[in-house]
Amino acid sequence: MRGPRRAREWLGRIGLIGIGLAVTLVGLEVALQLGAAVVRITHEGRAVTKDPERFRILCLGDSNTYGLYLERHDSYPAQLERELAALRPTQPVEVVNLGTPGLSSSRLLRKFPELLETLTPDLVIVMLGVNDLWTDPTAESPAPPTTLGGFLTRHSRVLRLFRLLRARGRADLEVAIVPVPEKGKFQRADHWVRIGDHVFDFGFQHANRAMPGADGRLVENLDRLHAVIKQSGARALFMTYPARYEIYGQANRAIRHSARTKGLPLLDLTVVFQEPCPLAKCPTMLFDDQHPTAAGYRLMAKKIAAWIQAQPESGTRRESLPAA
Repeated sequence: MRGPRRAREWLGRIGLIGIGLAVTLVGLEVALQLGAAVVRITHEGRAVTKDPERFRILCLGDSNTYGLYLERHDSYPAQLERELAALRPTQPVEVVNLGTPGLSSSRLLRKFPELLETLTPDLVIVMLGVNDLWTDPTAESPAPPTTLGGFLTRHSRVLRLFRLLRARGRADLEVAIVPVPEKGKFQRADHWVRIGDHVFDFGFQHANRAMPGADGRLVENLDRLHAVIKQSGARALFMTYPARYEIYGQANRAIRHSARTKGLPLLDLTVVFQEPCPLAKCPTMLFDDQHPTAAGYRLMAKKIAAWIQAQPESGTRRESLPAA
């Protein structure tokens, strides 16, 4: 009898500990949510704080910008920041990587003005389009339904606090990658970007059908992105993908057409990669699926830095990077 009684006592104690922990977490969540509400009320409409002397570059794109298969410090935005810091040691520069796997031009357009207003970048670099060829256009449609896990990840202040305590790098920026399996396949994703208290849905839904007219929509969407960037007062740079085969070649043709017909400023990375990668297989610069390697990103960073260095000076910081 003593054994079962002792087991019940231990189970009771464990249950009390569990209840206490749950109550503590709920209390902490409520306190953090109330604090965040106060911050939102007092700071509503304000942009994410930026040192006025710091030149902010915003890099937008899909997995080719995010840095698939690599550590974040190997992505081209991170390497670009280091490259510019070496070239201009007296000029503070911040490069923000908002690359999100699966992102399409229509998904980005959903809240693009708000995104620019939130971050107030001086230069916006866009490498986008390949996902327009296989995902549903979503510029006007609602975002796909969020899973319970995605909802908690997005809205729980306790989880956010835990992530911030573990995070490396900027604590005011978070890119969440949340694949959602459907019938054993990742047909959609609940990807999103959090900047301070601003959350932007950047997920995707697989089209599962032919996408007639996708090239034309991409051309128009890139033109709309360019117009919003100019209206914000920032400078724009559009880029082709380094890869030039299969679906990447199709996207690159649309991007080049946009540059020719719509006047988008363009850095053609396909040309940049032509010499070091004359063949389809280029393991030093590109993975087998054509995503850039760390060395490929290094080449991209150097070419982008050279483009920035070559830009004419301007009287306002929102238009160009001043000479060192």
